This record gives sequence, C-alpha cells and structure tokens, in this order.
Amino acid sequence: GHSIDSKKVGFDRTSIVSSPAVMTDQVFVGSRDAHLYAVDRRTGKQLWRFGHKIDSMEGSPEVSWVIGSPAVREGLVFVGSSDGRFFDAVRAETGEEVWRFKTPSNVLSSGAMAGDQVFFGCDDGHLFALDARTGEERWRLRTGAGVMSSPAVRDGVVFFGSDDGVVYAVSTGPHRPGARTRRAVFWKDAGPRKWFKGDVAVRDYFKSEGYEVVDDAGLARLLADVGQAPRSILVVAGDLLPPETVAGPPEQSPLREYLAAGGRLVWLGLPPDCFELDPKTGSPVRYDPSRTSRLLGVNQEVGNFDWMGATSTAAGRRWGMPEWYLGGFAVTPTDVTTVLGLDELGLASAWVKSFGGPAGSGFVRLWGREEPIPDLSWVQAVAEHVE
Repeated sequence: GHSIDSKKVGFDRTSIVSSPAVMTDQVFVGSRDAHLYAVDRRTGKQLWRFGHKIDSMEGSPEVSWVIGSPAVREGLVFVGSSDGRFFDAVRAETGEEVWRFKTPSNVLSSGAMAGDQVFFGCDDGHLFALDARTGEERWRLRTGAGVMSSPAVRDGVVFFGSDDGVVYAVSTGPHRPGARTRRAVFWKDAGPRKWFKGDVAVRDYFKSEGYEVVDDAGLARLLADVGQAPRSILVVAGDLLPPETVAGPPEQSPLREYLAAGGRLVWLGLPPDCFELDPKTGSPVRYDPSRTSRLLGVNQEVGNFDWMGATSTAAGRRWGMPEWYLGGFAVTPTDVTTVLGLDELGLASAWVKSFGGPAGSGFVRLWGREEPIPDLSWVQAVAEHVE
C-alpha cells in the first residue's frame, strides 16, 4: 500500500492497524491496503500476500481492510475482513486459502484460538465460534450491538466486549450439555390466509442466527428423523402446517411422534391444526379449536382470541421469558407440563407440553397474537433453553 494515494482513493489505504503474529521464521500482519502479508522474520522480505476482495462490488476489487490481528495455529493463519465480510484461514507457508466463512457484516475483531476452535466478533453483534480445521460454524452468540473487540480465552471461557456496553464471559463449548444443535425454522408463504403477521421476520431472524430454513419437504424429513429429535429445535414461523404432518390418530401423526421422541417445537401463531381445510384448495373453511385439543391433549377452547396481560413464572424466567407480556390463546394450566407464563385469569399463556421425551422436549407455546414480535431474542432464548 505504500504507493497508494489515499487522498485520491477517498479513504485510508495505507495504515497498518493489525498487530503482527509470529510463527518460527515468519511474521504475519494485515494492512488497510486489503492484504494479509507474510514476511521473513530475519530479513523483512515479503514471502507472500493474500488479497481481500469485495465480491459485492463490480470487478471484486481488493480494497477490503485487514484490520484484525492474525491468529496462528498448526500451520494456518486466521484473520477477518472488513467490507469483504468473511473470516478465513490461509496456509502459513504459501498463503493459499484453506477455507472461508461468510459473515453477515464486517469483521474488525481479531481471532482467538482455543483447542480446535477459533472465536471472533462481527459488526452484526455476534461472537462466532468456528471449527479451526474446516471453518464450519460451531455456534454464535448475539449481543445488543457490534462486536469489534477481540476475544480472549482462558480456562474454557471466552471473554469479549460489545458496543452494547457489556463485557461477556461465555463457555467455549462447543455446546452446553443437553444443547440442541440441530436448529430449523419452518416457513411457507400463506398468502392472504396469513393471520400471524410476523412470519417473515421470524424466518429471517432465525436464519440470521444459523437456523436452517425448511419447506414442506424439509419439514417432513426433520419430523421423520426421530433419532435426531432430542438434539433438534423446530421453530414454526407461520400458522399452518402441511396436513400430512398432523394426519391420522394424534399419537401416530408425524408431529406427535417427533415430539414424543424428544423434539422441541416452538409455536407462535394460531393454534396448530385449528382450521378445517378445503381438500381441493387447501383454504381454511372453518375454525375448530377442538382439532388442536385432540392433537395436543390440551383444552384449546377456553382462551380463544383473548389478549391478556401475563407474567412469567419462575420456570418461564429460567427459560428466558420476559417478565411481562401480552399473550393470547391461553389454556388450562393443568393440561400442560410446564407453565411459562400466567395471564390475568390464571390461564397458561405460555407453556410446554411434553409427550414423554426428555426434560425440555415437547410443544412450546408462545405469543399467540397476530402482530409481529418486536424482540425475537427472547423467543430464541426459550427455543434454545437447556434444562
């Protein structure tokens, strides 16, 4: 970058903000000229440089700052990219890229290593944990603002700061015991039949959190794979399930078999299977809450379309429920396994119904209103709760 005129370019293209990392006879450092450099430690001679392109710009120019300080482990150099929006690993000897992980926003944070994982912050507010050998995501943690600080790791804990004003200490993982590592969100366009107006926001939020978005076919495969059910979370973003998922006697339906095997399903909209559908058009023709009552074994006919103020129970607070909220479609508390929130009439406004699987499995009922959910982070907290 020494030959670049930053004034003509319009932004800084020459500074070195990155701190160097050293491995045997090599020194690695990033530059605002959009390159990661390797130089000989004894002579300062350039051994190689790797350019950080911005693929979203015409011609994919190499103009993305390399501000983070490289991390080095077992012959690989790890560093992030600003406007290139990725974190990658290159071979220390050759500068050849081994893997690249696309990020939602800029990466100004430096990476930190622990075991076989690398941790870094992202401007979208997440701390990411990747498999250092493959670049596959292990997990991510959302904070309230961008994470530009560089994490530090000690004794199985990752420490980092966020622009939300909080310093965090989190387990390196890769997962908490009992954590559900298979995560999916089901969404399909319901068109004018849609009641819950927040379905797209739910889909996009959970997709941004690393959940797989599944369609009808993907949902059928997930429900059928009962061997993986105890490790899975399924968030339903809309109001309607494909009829085949609830067909037959309730206990033998794919939905109930999935829940009985240990799956967790989070439901936000109208009660499941509450509409009788026209067999020819698939359009709802009659609202019948008794269908939900038969499917789940709860009395779904006591709190229809009544929005009530509710407070979380002690169990609800452990699961991540807000202290107070406005909910709907409450049910009789004795019909469910765990009450997460009680409304003004003493009905269960948020709840869990287990069907014989391990603790924390089953049908999780939240929200129950047609308006979008302003803050989906608490829904995610409930979905990912570990007993």
